Amino acid sequence: MPARRPGRRWRRRLAIAAAVLAVVTVVASVAAVREYQGALRSNVGELDFANRLRIPPLLEPTVDAGGRRTFEPFTPVRVAPAPWPLLALPAAAVAAFNAGVIALVEPIRVDDDIRTVQLPITALTLVVVLAFLRRGGLHRLGGVALVALYAAFLLSLPAG
Repeated sequence: MPARRPGRRWRRRLAIAAAVLAVVTVVASVAAVREYQGALRSNVGELDFANRLRIPPLLEPTVDAGGRRTFEPFTPVRVAPAPWPLLALPAAAVAAFNAGVIALVEPIRVDDDIRTVQLPITALTLVVVLAFLRRGGLHRLGGVALVALYAAFLLSLPAG
């Protein structure tokens, strides 16, 4: 009678254990899915509407000369603007930190095209935006300047 090798016995036991584990996993998963599908979901009696909603009062309409109801628009609230240079500092700090972390992982290679054309256009765009914000906001002239800079940026991109 040929002797069995001990490796086959362990393989058979391992295969049986894996099959039993698979069957138990499938049965437990099916039971969990059926239990979850049969569960009732309701929040009746759990919600409390004790807090009043913060809804502003409605405007009272006025009747104009034509008999139409009109509403007087709200007067916008003017908030004192923050010092404009301070607005750019957090963004610059975050950008510098991100670039530093990225450069630690892998050096950043910058093409000549980016360094000589696109980066100056980007810097000029930032200067234009900050100049218009310093003057009190971005108006039509600022919009035209930014669209022109964007067109210059698009034209500076390599074809293809």
